Amino acid sequence: MSTSTDIINAVETYLAQTTAMIVAGLPSGGGENDVYTITSNNQLLLWATEGQNRLARLCLPVPDTATFTPATSGQSSVPFTQIVSGSGRVLISPSQVSIGSRNLVTANMGFLMGNNNWYPTLPDGTPTGWADNNSGITLSTYTGQPTFTATGYFLPAPLTILGQTLDSYIDDYAMRTIAFYVAWMVCGKNLNNTVLAERLVPMGNEWVGGVKEMYARLIQEDPTMAAFYPLEPINSLVQVTGQVKART
Repeated sequence: MSTSTDIINAVETYLAQTTAMIVAGLPSGGGENDVYTITSNNQLLLWATEGQNRLARLCLPVPDTATFTPATSGQSSVPFTQIVSGSGRVLISPSQVSIGSRNLVTANMGFLMGNNNWYPTLPDGTPTGWADNNSGITLSTYTGQPTFTATGYFLPAPLTILGQTLDSYIDDYAMRTIAFYVAWMVCGKNLNNTVLAERLVPMGNEWVGGVKEMYARLIQEDPTMAAFYPLEPINSLVQVTGQVKART
């Protein structure tokens, strides 16, 4: 299995750097011999996590399931950051929410919040409907504190140490694309370094090309995935995809 070290090694190779590369780090400001506030490798791991998260939102489905219990009784909305699978993945795009064997009705926010026909079906007041509010799951009116199960698409587990095994859904091409993303970030951080500045556009183009190819492969293999990953511009450089959930 590929690891976080493989990504960092690829970045250093793309940028013609050595394993002692320091250009990604955040100096403390105490002089050349002072310690780094963020070491180079730690910053590379942060960018690698950022890169794999962007892929998960753009063109790399990572399916999983998570159970969660609202912090308070009748909590109307639960943020995605509190819905984490057993693999350490954070939910970003739910496809179904259930309580035990009962699936809740999927709705959009406008219908869920503007319709008064959502009544609990059981004496303990469990909800009957849910909607994706883009940062969490909103539930129809209820009482109690049931345990929910959410299925859908998740962010890969964060990369925090060298040698950490990559998420099983990150294949060789996704790993390559993440490495180009990290290299792009390094170049953008070091525009005062003429060697790295010259690599900014090539690294960015490789990242964009990787995302486009992964997206094309995703939709070609299953056109219905366009409901979760419709093609849309996300900024002036990357004309690729944005992650949303199918609406009712």
